[in-house]
Amino acid sequence: MGYAIDCQTRCLLLSIFCTALFGLSLVFPPINAQQTEINYKNFTKIRNVIKKNRKSHQDFLKTSNDEGLSKYENLTSELNLLKKSLEELKKNSDDQYQEFLNFKKCNKINAKSSSLTTLPNGKKYLFKTERSNWTDAQKSCKKLGMNLASTKNQDDLNELWNYGKTQNQHWWWLSGRDYGSGGIHDYRWIDGTELPENSTMWRSGGNGNECVYIWAQEPYTINGWGCHDTDAYFICEYPPKCY
Repeated sequence: MGYAIDCQTRCLLLSIFCTALFGLSLVFPPINAQQTEINYKNFTKIRNVIKKNRKSHQDFLKTSNDEGLSKYENLTSELNLLKKSLEELKKNSDDQYQEFLNFKKCNKINAKSSSLTTLPNGKKYLFKTERSNWTDAQKSCKKLGMNLASTKNQDDLNELWNYGKTQNQHWWWLSGRDYGSGGIHDYRWIDGTELPENSTMWRSGGNGNECVYIWAQEPYTINGWGCHDTDAYFICEYPPKCY
């Protein structure tokens, strides 16, 4: 910027000098033609010097602006890279924190549920022989860091039914329930996965009540019952993320 001010000052001084020189030529007319020619040549030289300095000043400003724009673009690019790196770091930190929370939760489950049963399908369950309605059964599982069991395929249903039958001849709540209204059924498991009404796991005519259960006297099928009924036991399922 100091160079730019020097150029401006130089142009101004030269302009003043030329103006003064031209004024003197008017006040004091040239003595002869030779002197007039000399004055004209000097004036032309000075004018050319002014033009040259003005152009130099303009070139300097243009170069400075180009350099400034280039630096701005470089800084913007670096800032975008830093922003992207920060977002990736935050995501990794969030993922690691979630893994830590899951680890703590799983340890808590293991400490509270020493009576977990591992079935041949490799999954772990807690069979609670406490009579409860569906809502309270889910709350009890939740306190242990689990949910009511979900049999999303026939193999899992068979495993639970086989083991449940060896414990007693009672009913066992599962996590499925009807979230529909107005006579329209919408059966889902606790994680929101759909339980189709035409699933072959249903006992014939069994999908007419709110909550899902299994019973030793109804082999390898699920059935529906009123959620408020307090005469059923329940099965909690070990979270998949804890294996």
